[in-house]
Amino acid sequence: MELINSSNTEALDQTINALPLSLKLKLLALKHVQTQIEKLNNEFQSEVTEVLQKYYAQVDSLSYTANDVVEAKQLPNLEVTRNLGEYFHSSEIIRAQEIPLTSKPFENYWFTVLLNSKLHVAILPEEEDILVNLERIMMTTAITKRDKRYKIAFFFKESTFFSNKELICNIKYDHDNNLIEAKSNKINWYPEKNIYKIISNKTQVTGGGFFKVFKRFDKHSPNPLLKKYRIDISFIASELIHDVIPNAFAVYLGVEKPKTTVK
Repeated sequence: MELINSSNTEALDQTINALPLSLKLKLLALKHVQTQIEKLNNEFQSEVTEVLQKYYAQVDSLSYTANDVVEAKQLPNLEVTRNLGEYFHSSEIIRAQEIPLTSKPFENYWFTVLLNSKLHVAILPEEEDILVNLERIMMTTAITKRDKRYKIAFFFKESTFFSNKELICNIKYDHDNNLIEAKSNKINWYPEKNIYKIISNKTQVTGGGFFKVFKRFDKHSPNPLLKKYRIDISFIASELIHDVIPNAFAVYLGVEKPKTTVK
């Protein structure tokens, strides 16, 4: 018996039309069922996309608030903070409300978060001297039916390695979380400070390097070196998107993250 296997709707219709009437009727009935399933799938994907868009919009907004706290641009209001008893003795709560809070930011907050995360395996010793100047990590998310796009911005204090105050990495995945594209702005290294030229052989041997996430990748690119970096870039980006940024507080403390991350 010959099986009908065609992804082309027009060719499929022609195939069905050429069949005996009794078989044609059965196949048309099955095609109608298949059409209804596809309709439901499309409706499901639309609703899922809408929910994800709302979810990430709120997560991105809260990450701004978290960074403001880290940088002491926003201080806690103990009067509205819940569960103070989990962190303070009763006598300390009153004292804490009376102590004037300083505007001094967290020292090395994001550097500590990165070292406490799974990304520590990708960070070269030479990169630690760069990442210690990391002040803020921000993420904005755009979800469509076709793909997921993430813009991750890294803000640095004055550095002796490069002149950039901001490095932006744009990551694009399909809906099966396969990396499609990664690109970033150019790093303006100071003379003799580009550690990837100085230790290029070592970088290739270790297979690591956090700054690989700033290399350009396109799945259609013929450049074999960029394809070689795909696994590293995808790992770093995925950890940043799904663990490091949304769960930074827990990662900073070195405790198990809450199981609420959406992928």
